[in-house]
Amino acid sequence: MKFHWLVIFLSGALVSGCLTMQQAKSIEEYKSSINEFNRAFESANYRIIPGLLSVRQGKNLIQFDGVLLGRRRYLNIETGPGGMRFYETGTKMETGKRVFLIQQNTCCMDDGAFRAVLFLKQGDAADPSEILKKYFNFDAGRTEYPSSLVVMDFTNIYTFMSINPFWEKGPEVSYLVQASGNDYNEVMNEIHWHERSFLQYIMMHGFYILTVPADIITSPFQLIGIFLLGNGLPR
Repeated sequence: MKFHWLVIFLSGALVSGCLTMQQAKSIEEYKSSINEFNRAFESANYRIIPGLLSVRQGKNLIQFDGVLLGRRRYLNIETGPGGMRFYETGTKMETGKRVFLIQQNTCCMDDGAFRAVLFLKQGDAADPSEILKKYFNFDAGRTEYPSSLVVMDFTNIYTFMSINPFWEKGPEVSYLVQASGNDYNEVMNEIHWHERSFLQYIMMHGFYILTVPADIITSPFQLIGIFLLGNGLPR
């Protein structure tokens, strides 16, 4: 009992000592492009979103509506054997082949479903509609070529993963590209600041004026607390 006051005091010191680190983490999370994406879902860990595919000037352009938060915001994916480019536009694609986005919102998608897409390689015979029906219980109708599936993983605030198999003229995969292990802001640097505020982002940095001095003042007690809590307080 006599050590309870010490535990309370040291706990307070440790919490205050975490303020600067917590603020830095909050800033990183706030500026992440993940905040521009609609990650709402009802019951499943994923959702299927239809989109359109158009081949323009030899480039494959895919567009999805409802992926970005806000009105008249369309996610465009320019895809090819060399990789994927993600960007935003306010112009809706009116015509094109139907394609589908598999958006993973929380961990974890069924392993069989994930591997069904992840392990595809050029030349594999695999019908995209059959993949959606077998692993996601989603009826996409008859497959028309060119066709494409896009998997986007939103389970991590800091890193982004996407997989895109593409079928040019038939059921044999023409290519598969990935954007994996990358920072959201690196991959999504062409997604606009809409839900995020530059003013709030700047103001969040201002809190360092409070957190840094608090850390300096309480640093001796933080060290004592870490030592005692790490080695266990006497009973």
